[in-house]
Amino acid sequence: MKKAIVCGAGIGGMVSAIYLSQKGYEVEIFEKNSKPGGKMSELRRDGYRFDTGPSLITLPEILDNFFKDIGRDMKDYFELIELESSAKYFWNDGTVFNSFINESKLNEELDEVFGEKEKDNFFRFLKYGRLFYDLSEDNFLKNEFKIRNYITREGLKNFTKFISGRSMNDVSNKFFKNAKLKQLLDRFATYNGSSPFLAPQFFSIIPYVEYEFGAWFVKGGIYEIANALEKVCSEMNIGINYGHKLIDFETANKKITGLIFEGEKRSSTMKKILTF
Repeated sequence: MKKAIVCGAGIGGMVSAIYLSQKGYEVEIFEKNSKPGGKMSELRRDGYRFDTGPSLITLPEILDNFFKDIGRDMKDYFELIELESSAKYFWNDGTVFNSFINESKLNEELDEVFGEKEKDNFFRFLKYGRLFYDLSEDNFLKNEFKIRNYITREGLKNFTKFISGRSMNDVSNKFFKNAKLKQLLDRFATYNGSSPFLAPQFFSIIPYVEYEFGAWFVKGGIYEIANALEKVCSEMNIGINYGHKLIDFETANKKITGLIFEGEKRSSTMKKILTF
């Protein structure tokens, strides 16, 4: 049986390991932390629990399709709850904005808090985000990215929109006068830890997806997704080795023969543990 090593028990690492196992590989995961999830983590203190990573789920069909791919039902592992409002924003001057998903409620809230003109600009902004979604959906959001898809006159014309040098903040400044609304849209760049002043305008796809397709929460906390994937790994006999920070590896005849972890010496002992 072919063997595979996955570095990291984050969401991507566990999903990769599960797909590899499904294809017949014997898979082991090595994770530097003491629990799975990577950026999807949680904090428990004084009887309370907090998600410290992602705050909501968009495009839940991606999760559903993954579980179907591996012959399982997502509902057997966690429950998704559709949200009426994805967030509630507060400012020091007392301004409050409910970010409703429903277009009618969102329309009313935008009009009341920011005024009709900025409301119209908000929907123009979402339409701009849709441009990037439409350009990306088939080419790399739902399929493998291939540069040849852009080697056409129309493809090259569209590709320049991704490398224009315009930032998320540049787009906010283009569409809005209201500083609070600019701040609200800029914060979408922080979803993956980026700065709106550095993140490319392509990130405007994020608010579009949220408002167009909705937002969901996981009953019991989003960390339940990490727990679910860890459970699937266990069911598929994928070993997760916690407390192992991989820093290097050894090779022979173009094959990996040993892994080097932080705080450990290069020795044949590791090779015996890994049974290469």
